[in-house]
Amino acid sequence: MDSLHWLSHLSSLETLILSGIDLHKQTNWLHSFASFSNSFFCGLRGRIPDLSGYQELEWLILSNNELDGSIPDWSTGEVPPSIGSLLSLRSLDLHNNGLLGHVPSSFQNCKDLSYGNECWASKKTLRFDKTGEKKNFRVVLEVMVGLNKSEDFVFGKLIWTDGKHRVRSRIVVSQGDSFYYNPYFTFNRSMCCNEKDQRALLMFKQGVVDPSNRLSSWSSQEDCCEWLGVACDTDTGRVTMLDLQNINLNESESLRGEINLSLLQLEFLNFLDLSFNDFESVNDSVIANSYPPANISKLEQLTLKFNHHLHIDNLQWLSPLSSLVYLDLSGIDLHKQTNWLQSIHSFSSLIWLYMNNCQLTNIQPSVENVNFSSLVFLDLGENDFYSELPNWLFNLSNDFKVLNLSNCGLRGQIPDLSRYRDMESLDLSNNKLRGSLPKWLGQFNDLDLDLSNNLFYGSIPSSFGNISASSLDTTSQFLALSHNSISGDLSNLSLTSEFIFMSFNNLKGGVPRISKHVNVLDLSHNSISGHLYPALCHTEYENNLVYLDISDNFLTGELPDCWTNWTKLSYIYLGNNKLTGEVPPTMSSLLELKSLDLHNNGFYGDIPRLLQNCTALVLINLERNDFFGSIPNWMQQNISIVKLRSNQLTGNIPPQLCNLSNLTVLDLADNKLSGSIPHCLYNLTSLVSGFPNNSLKVDQYGYTGASGDSEYRFKIMLYTKGQNLEYSKNLELVRSIDLSANKLSGEIPPQLFFLVKMQSLNLSYNHLTGKIPEEIGMMKDMESLNFSHNKLQGEIPQSISGLSFLSDLNVSYNNFIGQIPLGTQLQSFDVWSYIGNPELCGAPLIKNCTKQEKPNQKELAREDEDDNFLRSLYLGMGVGFAMGFWVVCGSIFCIRAMRHRFFRWFDGVVDRIYRHIQDGQGSLTSGSCTWQGTSLITICCYVNKPFVYEKYSTGFSL
Repeated sequence: MDSLHWLSHLSSLETLILSGIDLHKQTNWLHSFASFSNSFFCGLRGRIPDLSGYQELEWLILSNNELDGSIPDWSTGEVPPSIGSLLSLRSLDLHNNGLLGHVPSSFQNCKDLSYGNECWASKKTLRFDKTGEKKNFRVVLEVMVGLNKSEDFVFGKLIWTDGKHRVRSRIVVSQGDSFYYNPYFTFNRSMCCNEKDQRALLMFKQGVVDPSNRLSSWSSQEDCCEWLGVACDTDTGRVTMLDLQNINLNESESLRGEINLSLLQLEFLNFLDLSFNDFESVNDSVIANSYPPANISKLEQLTLKFNHHLHIDNLQWLSPLSSLVYLDLSGIDLHKQTNWLQSIHSFSSLIWLYMNNCQLTNIQPSVENVNFSSLVFLDLGENDFYSELPNWLFNLSNDFKVLNLSNCGLRGQIPDLSRYRDMESLDLSNNKLRGSLPKWLGQFNDLDLDLSNNLFYGSIPSSFGNISASSLDTTSQFLALSHNSISGDLSNLSLTSEFIFMSFNNLKGGVPRISKHVNVLDLSHNSISGHLYPALCHTEYENNLVYLDISDNFLTGELPDCWTNWTKLSYIYLGNNKLTGEVPPTMSSLLELKSLDLHNNGFYGDIPRLLQNCTALVLINLERNDFFGSIPNWMQQNISIVKLRSNQLTGNIPPQLCNLSNLTVLDLADNKLSGSIPHCLYNLTSLVSGFPNNSLKVDQYGYTGASGDSEYRFKIMLYTKGQNLEYSKNLELVRSIDLSANKLSGEIPPQLFFLVKMQSLNLSYNHLTGKIPEEIGMMKDMESLNFSHNKLQGEIPQSISGLSFLSDLNVSYNNFIGQIPLGTQLQSFDVWSYIGNPELCGAPLIKNCTKQEKPNQKELAREDEDDNFLRSLYLGMGVGFAMGFWVVCGSIFCIRAMRHRFFRWFDGVVDRIYRHIQDGQGSLTSGSCTWQGTSLITICCYVNKPFVYEKYSTGFSL
């Protein structure tokens, strides 16, 4: 590109990305941006030019370009001195360029400098690269500010990397807001590594399993000061720092095996970081067998955190580390450490102590005093103490500022902590503490407080406002009292904290006034009543509120029409109240609105078209209201969740919904929709790809104090698997369509089953006809499927048996026939899943059926031949028997001579039988003869046993 002058007309431009464009002819490229004050610059070559006149510049990103020259020095003038006057600069990124020179020493002038949206709100970072002939050094200067907002304590790290080798300077602790530059590591050293230190490092390496070969540079042939993670004093050559943390959090790069405490024989070591690896044990034999004890008093920072498979059975090796300032053992299994406090209680220099999630079981509540005279930060959260708060906790330094004992099973009441006047953060959430809120909490001028998920009760004390009962928590940044039984009337209060969480309590009265400082307000699940007008329409200035949740209360009246003063609102949750009326016009001014939830109220009218101005809208939930008319066809492209169930909507499903490529949840159930299901639904690509819906990923609010939620969350209730389930976390992974309880007709389009990543589909209570398409077997992620109460027919397709994740199925009350397909899932459902299909058979139904395989044509022909032969054989046998029978019997009955001959023969047979019986059994005792027509019935009684036979005679009688 030869000219950039055309850019000078774009005076309102805020972001400019020119990555990958050849601008090598643009020697005066910066003059084209003269009217811009907050732009990003990318894809450039040459030296960094004069930036005079850009006093308001906040972001300068020049990474991944071909810039050359010296690294900007903000005081010596290696680049234009005017850069040093950019005091508003918040982010500077110069990495991956061709810059040369020394790391500048005056970055402390830019006190607002930060990089990205890190989890620490006050994290300050500068990034750049140093490129030489053979190495590409990357320099990262990080200044981390602790949890305290006054920034009295700052510790920083200087990182140098050349791709494989990475070392870090010692921790720097300083007073005030500035970071005092200390170039602890340089490339020109006068001394080589100490031999004793090298032996201690090699002994440590012997116990390390290194699958990614990170320690390949650790060779006796190399100077140990050049090894990965090692830093030495430039004058003495003694090792002062060892940093082997897995900075990329890549499991394949984790070091494993054991931690050999031969490292503690490094006499001048003051920084040791082995965090985020996968070590399993600690070998303390070297320390235990050393006499006199090794001189390890210089170690100031020790970090072993988040070695999740690391078990430490003994902490006695910590006792000699009397110079420790920072100790972090978070995430390590210490469940056998019943006396862990004795191992560290004498650390008088310790400022930071982090033992979060260590499976500790004994907080030793009876211990009265510990020698933590310098302790400022204490984090023992996520442990298993299950006791009252310990006595020693109330005998710490008066400068104590941060305490985290969240989720520890603590019980009892909160003792008086008012002696810690400078306390800035108190987190006792997720315990079983009880009682009323202490009045002394109101004595703190600047306390971030989290008492959520406990058993507190009673009203909010008037001292909580610190100045008066009309102002709640006037100076605190964070207040979390959710999930307790706290009561009281909020009507006359003014909420001023930046983050307020008071949900799931018994709060009553009207909605309190909201000051312009409030960023997050959650009053959901209380008994708050009245109108919203006093809370939202009391001011004419612009407010900073981003997240508003007053759902599940007893609010009444209409929504106020004063939303123009709340233009930063992104999340509105007012569901499950008693609000009425139409959506007010000024809601169209909420251009940053991402989530609008008004479900289960009494709103009516058409779904307002004015909401199309809310171009950032991602979630709209208007279910269980009285909206009427048709489904809007103006929805924005990036909308992801549409819930309009249980309204009075009519008409067809508009095909414009098919253009919403980000749509992952569509709920139009329980309306009066008619027509057919659109065939174009396969265009909903988010239901095909399965990738997480980035539109639904939570935003961080960057708070780093007490442990309350640090995210703006989307939340919805979804009816699936026969029950209402609330989704908040991982909502970006949910895929669902519900069109049930409407008047939809026609066949189910096969294209619907191209949405292979859908997890829940409900088409029940409609008038759908036809068969279930075979394509249903493509939906391998399906978990809940409901086709009940329709007019579907035919056999259930065999492919449905391949849905291995299916846990809820209902095809009842249709006209399905044949056998239920065989499959583990399908036979595990109860009878109610198939009831109401008279011609359906097979397990789990009682009605059995045999489903044979369809024979081929040859088999059919052979079976037809066999059937014909058998039919002929049986017919011939029947006719032959009938003819033979009537020939014999007819001759006897019709021909007199034949009849006489037959009975003479028969009489002879009878006589022979009679003589045989008489000869074998005895003589005849009695007898009688009677005539019956032409047949003589003779009954002979012989040995009291009757013998009956029939004999024909012409008149002769015996």
